[in-house]
Amino acid sequence: MLTILEGQCRCGGVSFRLKPPYEYETLETCRKVQLLLAREQRFRLVVGEELVAGRGPWQLCSRCGTMLFYLHEDGRKFCLASTLERDDLLPSALHTAAQSDARRPKVLEFLQRGFDVEADVGGQNPLMCAARAGNIDSFRLLLDRGANPRRAVEAAAILAPKAVPLQRLLIEAGCDRQEMLSASAASSVIELPGVPVTR
Repeated sequence: MLTILEGQCRCGGVSFRLKPPYEYETLETCRKVQLLLAREQRFRLVVGEELVAGRGPWQLCSRCGTMLFYLHEDGRKFCLASTLERDDLLPSALHTAAQSDARRPKVLEFLQRGFDVEADVGGQNPLMCAARAGNIDSFRLLLDRGANPRRAVEAAAILAPKAVPLQRLLIEAGCDRQEMLSASAASSVIELPGVPVTR
């Protein structure tokens, strides 16, 4: 789940806030988010507006020289993750790959390189990211590599029409059928075929 992020320059003269929605790009060699991008209006300067100076498309702190933002011609603004106060709130490369249908090979590569299958960022692990995106292939792969299926029960329940195949995979991985049905009923989505719901 995306959260409000705060950042500042090295000297602390400029601080800013970034509200969701935003996108992020990961630097896969070190498993960390490298930069974040969003529409310019998602960024808000908290203090130090008078210190922000332009150098071409870059905006930086005129006191300490920290590169803060890059203004793209399409109206988006880029922010370097190194300026954030809490980079532990950002997902790993495995989280981002798990959300993309096209990146199952990357999920496998990251797991083989030792990425933590249970890495938690803001209450989300890679399995939950795959469930929320309805990415069945990555979801199955993460389960096969030991991800805890119970962490994705609620995430799988909210995604009609992909909830049924996700729920079936969770049941095969050892989740209780009644637990799955309760999650489906609570989210008002769907019920597993052929299994009565007890209310």
